[in-house]
Amino acid sequence: MNERIMLKVEHPWIGHAATVDVLDAMGREVFHQRIGAMSAVETIFLLPEWKDGMYLLKLYAEGQVPKITRVIVRR
Repeated sequence: MNERIMLKVEHPWIGHAATVDVLDAMGREVFHQRIGAMSAVETIFLLPEWKDGMYLLKLYAEGQVPKITRVIVRR
């Protein structure tokens, strides 16, 4: 069972501080993490309280257009 999300980070983001937010289907924030310097691959571990379903992952960094993607959790 894969209990993590692997984020492949694009070149302009690498080395910059960023914020990752995960929202549930109702728009509630279920995860918030500040990353001091992004690497080429970032790992987010799924929390036990995340139920099966769709989540929105938002990635923000100063000077970059925010990235938003859907994540499906199935356990």
